[in-house]
Order: sequence, then structure tokens, then C-alpha cells
Amino acid sequence: MRRLILILCAAAVAVAILAPSAVAAERKVPFGFLGAMADGPLVDRPDATLDAETAVMVRTGVERLRLALYWSQAQPDPTLAPDFSATERIVAAAARRRIPALLTIVTAPAWAQKHPGREWSPPADPAAYGRFAGQVAARFGSRGTFWAEHPELPRVPVRDYQIWNEPAGFAPGIGSVFWDDPGVPYAPGYVALLAAARQQILAADPAARIVLAALFGKSWRTLPELIDAGAGGLFDQYALNVFTAKPRDLTEVARRTRRAMLRAGAPPRPVLFTELSWTAARGKLEPGQENRGYDRTPKGQAARLAEGVTRLAAARRKLGIAGVFWYTWLSRHTSPDYRFDYSGLRRLAPDGRVFAMPAQRAYRRVARRLEGCAKRAIRDC
Repeated sequence: MRRLILILCAAAVAVAILAPSAVAAERKVPFGFLGAMADGPLVDRPDATLDAETAVMVRTGVERLRLALYWSQAQPDPTLAPDFSATERIVAAAARRRIPALLTIVTAPAWAQKHPGREWSPPADPAAYGRFAGQVAARFGSRGTFWAEHPELPRVPVRDYQIWNEPAGFAPGIGSVFWDDPGVPYAPGYVALLAAARQQILAADPAARIVLAALFGKSWRTLPELIDAGAGGLFDQYALNVFTAKPRDLTEVARRTRRAMLRAGAPPRPVLFTELSWTAARGKLEPGQENRGYDRTPKGQAARLAEGVTRLAAARRKLGIAGVFWYTWLSRHTSPDYRFDYSGLRRLAPDGRVFAMPAQRAYRRVARRLEGCAKRAIRDC
């Protein structure tokens, strides 16, 4: 009898030892596949509230954050060193929860703009943008001074740097509102920016990955334009921002764009969906502002999220999908004319309280299924 008890105890110990590996094996996606955008009211929250929100992110299944870093805000005066304090707050809050960040470096300050006074003017000198990008990597990367100055934080260096956002418009050769350079083809100027940033970032942190600016609209046409302009060997991942009424369009856009990349002669690269969203704006916007196919009710938003993320996860190996970021984590849900004010997984009320939207609950259900945590809190696995 005693021998039987010892055998049973040994078996229990073995199960306990093997449990973490067994749980890890349940994952259907790699760590960091599911992310969210940190912008809007989230970045202005007090430190204690921000910390509380990152804790909720962990419980929801968010494993990566995308954060815009505005050069125009960090260095409005060229005679002064960049001030990264706004970004440091978010990176620190994410690091406390061991959530890695992707930094999207955008907006040139007035002194560096090609067209002063235009918010989304490209930089006049790509080398100036490159130097700033290198300073970002030197601050937050694997050898970053930020981590040396904050030994109290878990070391979660930034590895991914996205060079600008949505420079290409819907028409061939024409830039978008985020690349405000009228009458000039966007591709050569953007590729010069990309090359300068890549050189400086990798000099500061050889472990860094360069993410192409997100493409939207007919990305399978604009990506070959960039490759023809010389971008093919300058990025490690490309990015898509897809806004569509039908979740099945997500994999179709990825398929077309990947095929176009290969036909253009570029080596295959993984793709990040850096902005995936449906809004809960139906019935909330002024007449004429609503898009009935894209703007949904809160329950409809949640259903689209679940279907869209599930489709992308199922196709990730075939289409090289490296991750998905929901746009966005927190929004106010009050604007009469801006639909993305209704895109948040969570809603910030006028009195400062934060409420979960049905989309947050849908995200958590999908995350539990994909991250191997069907019956446990996400980070308990």
C-alpha cells in the first residue's frame, strides 16, 4: 500500500513538472501574436490608472503593444536632445507586465519638415529622421539607456520599429494624407526615409527589426511600387492596416499582397496587421458620417473581432502573418463625427471610469483559445 502511495505521489509530481510544457503546447499562435494599439485617452491617463489598464491587458490576452512615437513632440527644438518621457511612461507600464512594444516613428517637427506647417509633411532630409530613429533605438533597444537607468523594471527592450504610417494612398504613385507631399511620387521619398532609418537603428541595436510603414487600401499595388523604388531589402516585416466590412477580406488582402511582393522579386517577409478594427459607431455619428458596412453595434463589433482574428490566426502559417494589433485599446465613445472614437475594447466614461466593451470580452475569449489558456487567466499559463 505504501508503495502504491509513493507511486501515485511520484506521478502527481511528474504531472506538475510537465504541466507548464503541456499548457505551452496548447498554444495555437506564438507569444506576441495578439496585440493592441496604445493611443488616444490611454496615453494621457495618470500613472496608477495606466498601470491598472496594462494589468487588464494581460488578463485580456494582449501580448504586445503598438505605440506611436511623435518626433514632432519629442524634439520640437533641434538644439535640444529628444525628450522621450511621454513614450517612456507607456514603455515602462508595459514592461512591468512584460509586454513588448512596437514603436511607430511619425511626424517630423516643423524645423525638419519639407513643407513647414503641414502636420504630415515628410522630412526635408531623410538623414535627420534616420538620426532621430537611431536615438530612439539607443534609448529603448536591447542596449538602451532607458533599461540601464531603470533596473527596477523587467528588461523588455523594444525590438520592432515601424518607419512612418500609411504613406501610400489608393491611387498608384500618390501619397496619402499621412505623406503630405503634393505632386511628388511618394515611393522614392519614403524609401530614402526607410534606408536612413534602417541604417541608424541597426547601428544602435543590431537586434532590431525594421517594419515597413503600414499599407492600406489596395496594398497589393502599392507594395510593388515601394519594392521597385528600392525598398525590397530594407525591411524585415511589412504591415497592413485593413478596414473592411467583411472579415474574410482580411486574408484575401494578405494573400494578394504577399503574392504581389513575391512577383516584384522581394524575398518573402512576414506581415503584421498593425491596425485591425471595426467600430461600435452605428447610430452614434451625425447623419452622413456612418458607414453601415463597417460601423457596427457593440455586439456586432465583438462578432467581427472574433471572426477576423480567428481567420488571421488560422492563415498565419500559409500567409506569413506574424501578429495582429487591434485598434484601439481605449476610446471615449462620444464623438459625433470620428468613427474611431468608438473602436476601443474599453470605454472611458466622462467621470474617468473605464468599462469593458463586448469587444474586449470577445478578444479575451479568442485569446484564451489561441494562447492555450482555455480555463485559466492568460498569464497563469
